[in-house]
Amino acid sequence: MRTKKHRWQSKIQASVGITLVLVCLSVAALSPVQATAAAGPDLTSLSLEELMKIEVVSAASGYDQRVADAPASITMVTSADIRRFGWRNLSEILGAVRGFYTSYDRNYSFAGLRGFLRGGDYNIRILLLLDGHRLNDNMYGSAFVGTEQAIDVELIDRVEVIRGPSSSVYGTSAFLAVVNVVTKKAAAEPGTQVGLGVGSFATRQVRVAQSGQAGAASYLFSGSWYDTPGRKLFFEEFDDPATHHGVVDNDGDHYARFFGKFEFKDLTVEAAWVSREKGIPTGSYGTIFGDKRTKTRDDRALLDIRLEHSLPGGTRLMTRAYYDRYYYRGRYPFDYPPVTIYTDPSTADWAGAETLVTLSPHRRNTITFGGEYRWNIRDKIFGYDVSPYFVYTDVQKRSAAVGVFAADDLELNPKLTLSLGARYDRYQKLGGTVNPRLGLIFHPDVGTSLKLLYGTAFRAPTTYETLYTAPTYKTNPNLDSERIETAEIALDKYFGTRYRIAASVYRFVAKDLISLTFDPSDGLFVFRNLTRVRSEGAEFEFERRWQHDSFLRLSHAWSSSRDTTTGLRLTASPRNLTKLHLGVPLVGEKLSAGLEVQYVGSMLTPSGSEAPGHTVGNLTLIAANVFPGLDLTAGVYNLFDTRYGYPASVQHSQDVIPQDGRTLRMSLNWRF
Repeated sequence: MRTKKHRWQSKIQASVGITLVLVCLSVAALSPVQATAAAGPDLTSLSLEELMKIEVVSAASGYDQRVADAPASITMVTSADIRRFGWRNLSEILGAVRGFYTSYDRNYSFAGLRGFLRGGDYNIRILLLLDGHRLNDNMYGSAFVGTEQAIDVELIDRVEVIRGPSSSVYGTSAFLAVVNVVTKKAAAEPGTQVGLGVGSFATRQVRVAQSGQAGAASYLFSGSWYDTPGRKLFFEEFDDPATHHGVVDNDGDHYARFFGKFEFKDLTVEAAWVSREKGIPTGSYGTIFGDKRTKTRDDRALLDIRLEHSLPGGTRLMTRAYYDRYYYRGRYPFDYPPVTIYTDPSTADWAGAETLVTLSPHRRNTITFGGEYRWNIRDKIFGYDVSPYFVYTDVQKRSAAVGVFAADDLELNPKLTLSLGARYDRYQKLGGTVNPRLGLIFHPDVGTSLKLLYGTAFRAPTTYETLYTAPTYKTNPNLDSERIETAEIALDKYFGTRYRIAASVYRFVAKDLISLTFDPSDGLFVFRNLTRVRSEGAEFEFERRWQHDSFLRLSHAWSSSRDTTTGLRLTASPRNLTKLHLGVPLVGEKLSAGLEVQYVGSMLTPSGSEAPGHTVGNLTLIAANVFPGLDLTAGVYNLFDTRYGYPASVQHSQDVIPQDGRTLRMSLNWRF
């Protein structure tokens, strides 16, 4: 039950939110008319043929192609969408995509789709790319999408969401989907940008970026800093005098990020670094509830050197070399007794190279082939109790993996295209695996595409899953790879440039899924190949556009996902997802609004109970060029102050992890 103090906090936040709205309206009304920076191109002014040409995806097949021609069900999220709806990280971006949903356990953010999300798995079954560079680390396989992500959303040009298995192109981890974050061109917004943000719970954020040109070269440098002490939380599972009556104040979140990009003719060099520290308030893994020493730190760095060159005859060559590093450290106080802090500093370093060749021997035929070599220089997991000093695990592993692939997109006639592809991957211990894909794409007219899709994928077990030990974990070096087989029918149809519908039906079967289980014989957690899952579902989306960048998007997704061994419905798997997005100009071109409403159906928790369905709304207002070069953004998140939570995972004592009520954010962005 909410206390009187909490009710007053909600009233204060609502009042502040209304004030922010009025401020935006006032400054917009008083400022001179300027083109809004949030607005994208007026798509209704294009012809249908022009519209189809500008919708291009690069990650579906490894080369640029029209979304309508790509052998996958694809959603494109633009930078204009990100600004319009005030999305602050990839978790919020993906949560807005048809068929996707997200959760947050007060430490990491997780993304699920089509009824499949395994709590605590660090998004290991979604391949996350940054301009085609793999972001999933080699030790845990994690793809970070929350405040721990590698890049600021202000640097994103678009996000390509490719549903379905893509191991035929990318190998491991391209299991359920591929998400490719495409950054802006280095000189797309020349000059200096300074961003300042404040929000609920004393949240503060600063970002500085500089971009420009030097002769034939262009550059972009961006750095940001974020800090919030978080909020006090109440967990009824710990409502006892010995555990502070369930109240905890350890939800702080802090990060620093850097991104640099250099472009010179065919050469692109990118570097990224992020360091994030997060307090853990949930008492997970049996740690001492309320102890502020419970926290994790994640550092991620990468260097990517990419060369793209066009040769005579329509041949295109892409080759890249890269180096990556990931550092993790968790601090977990346990009372054995005596009280000690378990610490597990772990480091992964890996490097590699890949090459992709695209040939067009005929205007109706595109052939791609290439290969990748990845060297895992070091996966080092070290875990110990501080006092008394005791080492639980000290593992250092080296390995290598190689993959080769080929694909052919053949236009059988002007309305029908056949897409075939396969990739072979080989690991030192697991051996080899082949994963094909097949697509038949029918275009009855210029604005319609009907796709029949089939593919398989795999995910190799990680060092963490096979060799990690801790006070509550034990190893399992005999894990095998996970596998998935998917079939899908997808329709995308435009009615002129103002109306669009998209629909799909799918079925996938995943087997040998690696699950974190509890062994009652010794009271330890262990990873095992136990689960076989079948999921079936359908998705539908309707979009209506008006002039001046106004639009309405409405989607619904239904899924049924079950463990075929037990016949039980999967945990954290909502049957229904409904989403509404409305973008409108309010005061000419000076003030725009983005309204987002999402309904997430009820979900099964690990204990077998139900986390009720919930509806959450977010409202964002953008006043562009309040003063020359200055934009003002105000956002109210969880507009209806809905009380809701996400199913916990097996390492939690809680069944449901509560989420934030109404929160506010205001930011200034100055370009000069």
